[in-house]
Amino acid sequence: MRLPHSVLLAIAFFTVAYGAILGIDLGQDFTKAAVVAPGVPFEIVMSADSKRKDVSGLAIKKLGKDEIERIYGSATNSLFTRFPKNCLLNFKALLGKSTEDPVVTHYLTSHPSVDLVPSKRDTIEFKIDDNTYPVEEVLAMNLQNIADRASLILKEKAPGGYSQINDIAVTVPGFFTESQRNAIQDAATLSGFKTIALVDDGVAIATNFATNRDFTVGKKESHIIYDMGAGSTKATLVSFLKLNETQPLQIVVEGYSYDEALGGTFFTNSVAELIKNKFLESYSKIRSDILNSNSRAIAKIYQSAEKAKLVLSANNEAHISIESIIDDIDFKSKITREEFEEIISDSAPRISAPIIHALQDADLNLEDISSVIYAGGSTRVPFVQQHLLSLLGEELISKTINADEAAVLGTTLRGVQISKMFKAKEFNVTNNSIYNYRTIFDDDTEHLVFPRGSSYGIQQEIDITDNFVPGKAIGFDLAEDNRRFLQHIIPQDYKHSFNESNCVSDVKIFANFDLSESRLFKLEAIEARCELQSAEKEKGFLDKLKGDTKTEIAPRYARSKVPFKTDYFPKRPLGNVAIQDLKYHIQQLNAKDLQRKQLSEKLNELEATLYSARNYIEDDEVNTHGPSSVIESLQKSITENLEWLDYESENAKVKEIKQKIESIKTYRKQIEKYIKQSSIPLDEEEFKNIHESLSQSLESSETTLNSLAQESLDISEKFSQIGLDYAKELTKLTKVAQSLPKKEFEEANEKVSSIFKEIEKLLSNSKNIKSKSREELFELREKALTNLEVLTKIEKQFKLTHSQRLKELNGAIVRFYKAQKRAEQKAKEEEAKKKAAKIDTDAIEQEGFHDNDDDIFEDAFEDASEGDGIEDESKFSKNKDHDEL
Repeated sequence: MRLPHSVLLAIAFFTVAYGAILGIDLGQDFTKAAVVAPGVPFEIVMSADSKRKDVSGLAIKKLGKDEIERIYGSATNSLFTRFPKNCLLNFKALLGKSTEDPVVTHYLTSHPSVDLVPSKRDTIEFKIDDNTYPVEEVLAMNLQNIADRASLILKEKAPGGYSQINDIAVTVPGFFTESQRNAIQDAATLSGFKTIALVDDGVAIATNFATNRDFTVGKKESHIIYDMGAGSTKATLVSFLKLNETQPLQIVVEGYSYDEALGGTFFTNSVAELIKNKFLESYSKIRSDILNSNSRAIAKIYQSAEKAKLVLSANNEAHISIESIIDDIDFKSKITREEFEEIISDSAPRISAPIIHALQDADLNLEDISSVIYAGGSTRVPFVQQHLLSLLGEELISKTINADEAAVLGTTLRGVQISKMFKAKEFNVTNNSIYNYRTIFDDDTEHLVFPRGSSYGIQQEIDITDNFVPGKAIGFDLAEDNRRFLQHIIPQDYKHSFNESNCVSDVKIFANFDLSESRLFKLEAIEARCELQSAEKEKGFLDKLKGDTKTEIAPRYARSKVPFKTDYFPKRPLGNVAIQDLKYHIQQLNAKDLQRKQLSEKLNELEATLYSARNYIEDDEVNTHGPSSVIESLQKSITENLEWLDYESENAKVKEIKQKIESIKTYRKQIEKYIKQSSIPLDEEEFKNIHESLSQSLESSETTLNSLAQESLDISEKFSQIGLDYAKELTKLTKVAQSLPKKEFEEANEKVSSIFKEIEKLLSNSKNIKSKSREELFELREKALTNLEVLTKIEKQFKLTHSQRLKELNGAIVRFYKAQKRAEQKAKEEEAKKKAAKIDTDAIEQEGFHDNDDDIFEDAFEDASEGDGIEDESKFSKNKDHDEL
């Protein structure tokens, strides 16, 4: 993909850490992804069928008794109408939800055959056959599939570079709750990725917009990003301010509003209702409940509705044609744009509502807005465009960004900026919360920790002393607006780690909270604190130079960490045990997929090899000049293997297929070699030369065996002389030295000897050569030369291995002598010290100690050493160096 020059300039590729970042725009219908790495500035991750977006979801089919197959991408569309219960699509809205949520009812309207069951965590799982799949696991499979395709891009664009993806940034709607964001992070963890950031999609688009625009210094611009995707509509009011040429561009989210249920899916459902009504009108004998309960019929209707919606965006009418919709009825009809717009007319106020409310949120008017930037595929619906045009006017509408890819490119860039993995163009992004975050204690008292409008990536400390009762368990919940999602309990047996009698102030209890860049509200720590007697702080050296000698009073505090237990309710994220179990499950599925892929590739390779070989032997030149017996054998093998492919390959193993491929290739190589060497005369002189070569090789191998055997015997005797266990030392040899190919050497020698005798017999009578066909002589020649080459290689390897063995065994002897010499030296030194100690102590006592008494001991020690013949130190060192070498 060729990106705008400004986008490419946003990243300078000298890396802080070597790696790759994958940005993912997770949509309800389609997912887009982009990868960035050293040598790969920005690259859209193409789908398996080379499209710039891929279907969100997958299909899971049972294979045999115990295996399943996962199908990704556009291939799920063909399965959707045949196996609708196996297709897990459009599930984004189910993340972090329970089966009691209204969104589930809405989902089942268009996916009636999908079996949704509650998990033990009060979240949603898909049930297929006898297996259940948490929605987080399904998303994790999707993420891994995207990452696998991204890795292929890295290998292609930067061969030999870094192709492993560990870090991802994912778009999320600004209205996503704590439980929904946790679900996405859990899915990333299951996939083996670290989530750099969950980027609000409005911020992602604003980031992309900023890379393609020059802003005037000192002039604040306000823009509304109107994003209508498949599942929802969002309006994000963003201001851009360039303070000067050196400071980063300021990007601030000042207003936000959304409609969680208005988008492309809503319009598709409306077209589907039109199709249902037209069908029921045409076939009055079929009741609506019968139609709605037929999962395949509903799947076909919704698939046709999606196509018709797209057609109506560019045309005034769309033709509907559904084969065997129900009871073998082929249904054909037509929908006009007028009919479509009439059925969705009630939604008109909802289209403009997010813009109006975002303006109110920011306390601005339309006159304060520079432009309204369209994003999301559903902004192309004519009804939407007409309604927005009547509200905004032509001047405010901006279509300067790529509505489909702005979010994924912006998310990827935000991932780079936040991770600082690459040197990137900096933006100071301020995104404000649309929810209130608070704590609610058991006695119903509350603390507003982060009010609506708080920036992300901040911390806050709250005094909870009044809620703390010594000797009593204290519980409090974390809440996002009115949604309680996490409970903390301080145990009743908690006691301060410091002595309260040392405190000069009351003990206070403080709770420290964090609101992350990904907008996750978390309790970091609870601390008990009191002030101690203040201490005087002495002035520093510089202060004294300035004449400031006054002492300062520095406050001191006693601190105690307060323990707490955590529990989620009612919808809890995946725990560590569940994550490990699901990771293992996904790894097993990946291994099975890889086996099937390898099997399929090998079956295809075998088929291609067979047809290629058949075409080869049907060539006139090959039939005329090739060896007839080998051609006949190859023809027979081709026929047998083609029949095997058709009727017996279902339970084949990769190893078995490889053997079949190699067998076919061997036959073909024999034919090719035979034809290529057709000019070589296979006469008496040729075989005499071969006979001589074989004779020399046999003599060489015999000499080698005898020589090496003698060397082994010699070193074995050396071991016996010094008392070392030769057999034991052999077990200590390195793997290389132990792998002496003696058996292989003897077998190769025996084969060459046998061929030598065969050729010798052939040469014993000149009529023998004339009596044989060229094919027979060629086969004998090939056998002789091949085995001769094998024997030569093994002999060379035998010598090298034996040489390494001797080197290591000699090393053991050297180490023995070295250790013996050190022991002798140590004994001599000990004896010298004993002699030095036997100096006439009586004489010393009579004469007393003098200034040179130390010299007396030194002289005595030197005399003793000389008397015992201690070697010169430099000489000993030289011997030591020799031993080490």
